[in-house]
Amino acid sequence: MQLKSCERMNVVVIKMKVYYGAWVSVAIDDGCTLRQLSDLLQDALRWDNDHLFEFIMEGKPYASSCRSYQCNDEDCDTEDPSFLGFVEKTKISQLKLRPKQKFTYHFDFGDEHFFEVEVLDIRSIAKGTQPTVLERHGKMPRQY
Repeated sequence: MQLKSCERMNVVVIKMKVYYGAWVSVAIDDGCTLRQLSDLLQDALRWDNDHLFEFIMEGKPYASSCRSYQCNDEDCDTEDPSFLGFVEKTKISQLKLRPKQKFTYHFDFGDEHFFEVEVLDIRSIAKGTQPTVLERHGKMPRQY
């Protein structure tokens, strides 16, 4: 999948733990949206990007303390106190991420794939760097 550059001055390096000790690392401009981050993570997994997802920034999934960015879907309840914003409209720079910060990527609300995501580094970069899969470690799980 060809991912567009997002034209910001920082790149965020992220590691996502997969299953059975496997993990992927990616680099993405902080001017990209959370939708673009999800696209990059799906590319790293080599999965079909055909399900709803969310990024859970605080709390456990389905707990009252949960706070998440969600897909723009007609069923999305924007009055829900757990709703922080839409992934399509939220830029990574808006999250004010810091190294060692962790959050959850929840993909496919039917099969319930939960991935721990950790910010490894935030660096200054040249404008327009492409989102990139940096490394895959271990055997990536099959989606279906």
